[in-house]
Amino acid sequence: GVELFSFDATPTENSSMLHSFCTNCAPGVYDYRQLDERIMGYLDVNPNALLMPRLTINAPQWWMQEHPEAQVVVEDADGSHRVLLYNYGKMVPSWASPEWQEYCRDSLRRMVAHIAAAPYASQVLGLFLCSGTTQEWMQWGNNEQECPDYSLDAQKGFRDYLRKKYGTDENLRSAWHDGGVFLDTAALPTRKERYATDPAHLDLRDPDCPADRKCVDYFQWNGEMTAEVIAGFSQAIKDASGNRMLTGAFYGYLLELCGSDRLGNSGHLGFAKLQQCPALDFLAAPTGYCFRQPGGAGLCYQMAPAASLKLHNKFWWKEMDIRTHTTDAPSGYAGKTDTLEEDFLQQDKEAVQSLCAGHGHWWLDVGYINFESPELMAHIKKLVGVMKEAFDRCDRTSEAQIA
Repeated sequence: GVELFSFDATPTENSSMLHSFCTNCAPGVYDYRQLDERIMGYLDVNPNALLMPRLTINAPQWWMQEHPEAQVVVEDADGSHRVLLYNYGKMVPSWASPEWQEYCRDSLRRMVAHIAAAPYASQVLGLFLCSGTTQEWMQWGNNEQECPDYSLDAQKGFRDYLRKKYGTDENLRSAWHDGGVFLDTAALPTRKERYATDPAHLDLRDPDCPADRKCVDYFQWNGEMTAEVIAGFSQAIKDASGNRMLTGAFYGYLLELCGSDRLGNSGHLGFAKLQQCPALDFLAAPTGYCFRQPGGAGLCYQMAPAASLKLHNKFWWKEMDIRTHTTDAPSGYAGKTDTLEEDFLQQDKEAVQSLCAGHGHWWLDVGYINFESPELMAHIKKLVGVMKEAFDRCDRTSEAQIA
């Protein structure tokens, strides 16, 4: 009963944890054969399928070599800096790079034009924008205890933000409690400063502490910059498609990461900006990771304040990536079940929550999560039927008095 499908693709180069392939392997040369083959593979099985390519937005290595200022740099515990080599040992781009942003907007426009000219054009509903760690707009290496981004472009972007916010050296010195700092030379906070909080204090910062004030400014800039990049890519797709294509991204993990130093460092503090972005249609995340026990012991929740998206005429899409009993993983890991009956409990619980909250719902079927159980697939088919019937017959308008 599933009719909408998503799959990995890229307008640039994909070096995600799942696949490595290149669309723009040389200047001015774009090869969409893999995109076409994947789409036709779905349509061969289901001619009526609707498609939402999941685009990894990165940069090919030839581009990275031509733009050393855009190479993500991380700081190690001893204070030394190095260029980050990420999945498959490749350099990755700083989201703060204006040149990279324009390169990606151009690549997105080219991909939209290719899709528009293809025989399957009417079946591509939109493009799902992904980048960074696990494709979720987490700063590169953020989940692996790396400390990005000290690239030249990031340093320049941060100083530009400080100039706009403070205007004068005197205002910056007063805010940072540092008589020796200048707007033209202000440094990004160090790794030690960014990870200096006591976990018992839920990563709260003291604005009267010089290092904390600097970190607050960095976290705010990092979040707003990331959101502006997503918004810019979304607008490029809207413009190139004549507003026909939907756009969305993983973003806004404020509830999942709260109390963790990952929140400020991730780049997810620009949620309010994306709520107000007219070119963005939806945001998404996996179902919350913290309480994934089967049955009554578990709890369904969204990683972001999803209900507030409705106030801005946007949609929340939940990714169902709870590990099934047929998945090769330790019991309990990411909700890993031990039996088919526990699978049924997990699937029912999450489906009902999506229905009641008015959220979208998709299943992540990749190499490390599988659904190789006829009984489980039959159960999911029933759930899809229930969801479709409820969508057609039930008024799911929210009765909440607040978001």
